[in-house]
Amino acid sequence: MFNLYGFATAAREHPHFGIPIFTRENGEGFYSQKIGEDGLIDEFLPISHVEIEKLRVENDRSHEGSLEEGSAAHYAFFLHKSEGVFSDRPSVEAYIEKNMELISSFAIANLQALRFIGCSRSKELEAVEKFSQIFENGDVRERFLAVERSLIPADEVWEKIDELIDRLNSSSNFAMTHDVISDLQRHQSDFQPRHFKMAMRACLNNNQVHWISGDDDVRIFINFLIDRGQLRLTSQAMKKLQG
Repeated sequence: MFNLYGFATAAREHPHFGIPIFTRENGEGFYSQKIGEDGLIDEFLPISHVEIEKLRVENDRSHEGSLEEGSAAHYAFFLHKSEGVFSDRPSVEAYIEKNMELISSFAIANLQALRFIGCSRSKELEAVEKFSQIFENGDVRERFLAVERSLIPADEVWEKIDELIDRLNSSSNFAMTHDVISDLQRHQSDFQPRHFKMAMRACLNNNQVHWISGDDDVRIFINFLIDRGQLRLTSQAMKKLQG
């Protein structure tokens, strides 16, 4: 069993992500979690005391947690020093979404948060552009933009799915919801990881979707998102999807 000791941070400004650091029960030393593709902890990797000092890890007694190999990986995100969350991915995603209005005013945190929760290509490009404004040197800014843009692939079908998910999120009646879901189901084989998260958020945020989650087509679509997207939902989210 590994117990939370504190967090390492790449940057001290707020909001920001933190790297959870653990100590071993009945043992010495510090450890970080190695996360597998399934979102579970594969193993805990030892960190030397020298590296701990370089990372400026702070002991945090306001958060507690004990994890073991095979547990769901935990993440940390802080709005400021006295307010943050340390939990599994669904809970951290929910926390970020709830506070996105505040987070969006901070360029670095905004880009990190959007990539964590999943967003459309257009929103990611907007966030990259906003981030680039922190560079005063024009040449550095352009090189940064060139690299970041090259890492965000363009694909007409993927962007079509982005647009359909936006329509699902803003659907104003049940008939529109059924129509959009029908269109999305035609593109299921082209869904990218971000699409599963985006579509699930639309289902949870729009009552014109989750109020009819018991309808056959909506239920099948939601199950597709959960199963194919390997999504883990909070108990509150699961309850909302019961219709």
